[in-house]
Amino acid sequence: MVESLTDFDMARQRFVRLLKIEPKERKDDDLFELMRLTSGFKVFESFKMTKTHKEICRHMFMKTLERGEIIFKQGDEGDAYYFILRGSVDIYMYDVDSQTGKIKLKYLATMLAGSGFGELALLYDCPRTATAIPNTKTDLVVIKKRFYKRLVKDLHEKELLSLIKFYYSITIFKKEPISNILKYCLRTQRKTLNSYEPFIQFGERLNEYYIIQTGLIKALIKIKMNYFLLKNCNLMSENDFVKYLKKLQNKPLNLKGEERPNKDDDECVYEEVLDIMQFGEGDMFGEYYVAKGQKVDVFFVPVLPTDIISIKSDDLKKVNQQLQNIIVKYARPIFDMDICFRKFYKNLTWDKKKTDLLKSVINKY
Repeated sequence: MVESLTDFDMARQRFVRLLKIEPKERKDDDLFELMRLTSGFKVFESFKMTKTHKEICRHMFMKTLERGEIIFKQGDEGDAYYFILRGSVDIYMYDVDSQTGKIKLKYLATMLAGSGFGELALLYDCPRTATAIPNTKTDLVVIKKRFYKRLVKDLHEKELLSLIKFYYSITIFKKEPISNILKYCLRTQRKTLNSYEPFIQFGERLNEYYIIQTGLIKALIKIKMNYFLLKNCNLMSENDFVKYLKKLQNKPLNLKGEERPNKDDDECVYEEVLDIMQFGEGDMFGEYYVAKGQKVDVFFVPVLPTDIISIKSDDLKKVNQQLQNIIVKYARPIFDMDICFRKFYKNLTWDKKKTDLLKSVINKY
């Protein structure tokens, strides 16, 4: 899961200095500063600035590893929970080479700065289910098992169970075995989007599937429009309107930047934004661009504060190739010019009819 690191990055040196102070020697002011610096992390969300948060800050410490140093190996006893302060960590599992029959490390995922990992072995007192190796010099915040179990086990157990439940609430995952769902959870990234926060860029290529947990995201497009079409759409047939609008898309814009169109100039070409689709809780979006390898041709805009999870297509494929194939098979484009333009025509003509109707009603008074 990816946490917010904006404030954390700005105060990183202070954070490192505080973590170098021995736990018994950390004063209330030191602990308060650590609490403040870590209060933006989602892992502390449900108990930030509480006694529990304070105790975790008292006992956490920092560990720096060079690229290639092993943090833990699959099968090791789970003795700590890790949080990446700086750097990144690759996660591997032992696998059997189908050609040689030898045991090899199979890459699963990369955990970035702001991600926590290692909780599965602590939650269930089982051996490590994977191997963790930093792929660059990495600073880790470490919470040892005895403090983890006492302070944050319940929290992470609830988060994991919540994520498992959420996956099973989505139609395509309903028949997945729990072993696969746990693997998806291990590879899942989380992100919170603010309303109207720039997210996926127009023209970007995607390599991961996005699913909305809470909130609302709209798919928008920009089209070229003029006032002649706007004023005369109710006098045109749907086919003539669509034909004219398609031709208009090849004309240059008459406006630049924030210039406003002149309503008296019927031929002035300006941009109009169309709302073509929306996605809510449990909806997957962007899969068409992942499946077909095409550039994103719409704008994805969160219109409410929105929590999303994502999983890379390669990770999904490694867990269940068949499920990946199903998503690819049924992926459909969001933007179809003909459909969007016909919907736009219906909306415009209906708006004009409503306006005329209201005028006729008002004139009767």
